[in-house]
Amino acid sequence: MTKDSLTVVSLNIQQGKHLDKIIPTVMRIHPEVCCFQEALLSSIPKLSQKLELPHNYFIPLANGSQTRSWNIHPDDQWGMLFLSRVAFKDKGFHCYAGDAAVIPEINEHYNSPRRAIAWVKISKFTLLQTHFTWTPVHFGGVTFEQSADFAKLLAGLDQFPAGVLCGDLNSPRGKSLWSQLANRFTDYTPPEIVTTIDPKLHRAGDLKIVVDCVFAWGNHMVTDIELLTGVSDHYGFKFIVNST
Repeated sequence: MTKDSLTVVSLNIQQGKHLDKIIPTVMRIHPEVCCFQEALLSSIPKLSQKLELPHNYFIPLANGSQTRSWNIHPDDQWGMLFLSRVAFKDKGFHCYAGDAAVIPEINEHYNSPRRAIAWVKISKFTLLQTHFTWTPVHFGGVTFEQSADFAKLLAGLDQFPAGVLCGDLNSPRGKSLWSQLANRFTDYTPPEIVTTIDPKLHRAGDLKIVVDCVFAWGNHMVTDIELLTGVSDHYGFKFIVNST
């Protein structure tokens, strides 16, 4: 089967905290693919059934640990999730921070998880997502840790002649890391938005920063992008992927 376009939702779902808001919103959109960051392994059956997306690819970035900050069951896992209406032609991930062969235990440090680019191929499209290295430097530059990881992220993206990258960059639009991506790829993140942080649901309040993204390159392009608000601590995007 070859499709001319795909309707996609990208969203940081903050574990299982907002499924009562996320599920009805995504059901109304009826996408063919969902790209979820901060997903829990234990949430996959419910999300897959309710959203009618039977095919899944989960990339564990950390094993659970009932620490004060996370409180994820030790038998659970935290990571990135693709859900799809049709089977994947191919899939994989490129680890740019941490060990690709070892899943660490999540702890109080926000960068205890490993970090990766995850990708799937559906029909003639390549969809990628990431949840980039965290930093407290929201309004200034970037940390040395982020800079080192970003070089490896770019090397991973260079493997794909065409694709759409979405997810949580943890680095604001207008700063050096985002600008490097925008110089290399087409930035479809709506220019008029001033934040992708939900002021009511995010622990830090109203940050007024754009950290969630949609980029495309090669013969892939994005149309009909819409901001999804009030469903998680981050805003998400609904968009359509086409090829030229």
